Amino acid sequence: MSDPAAGPILWVTFSTPDLAASLAAFAALGLPCTAPAPLPEELATLWGAPHLAGRDWASVGAAPGALRLIAHAGAAHPLASLGWAAAELSVTD
Repeated sequence: MSDPAAGPILWVTFSTPDLAASLAAFAALGLPCTAPAPLPEELATLWGAPHLAGRDWASVGAAPGALRLIAHAGAAHPLASLGWAAAELSVTD
């Protein structure tokens, strides 16, 4: 039997207008967070989002199922990027 065409979701990417506040909220839940760092141009291009190069990003948790948070206040464009999964976070203000 061959390997399946698709495996488990390894990462889910979210944009956030306030990366520091987002990381603080996940850390308060006890989830491990990496320190923010600029997104390398090569990685942004690999993701099909070269316009995000240089923006700060960080990860929460560990793959499989980890989150990538990218500092970006721009509008999202559903169904306009690579990937086959959708994710939703519900929060209370």
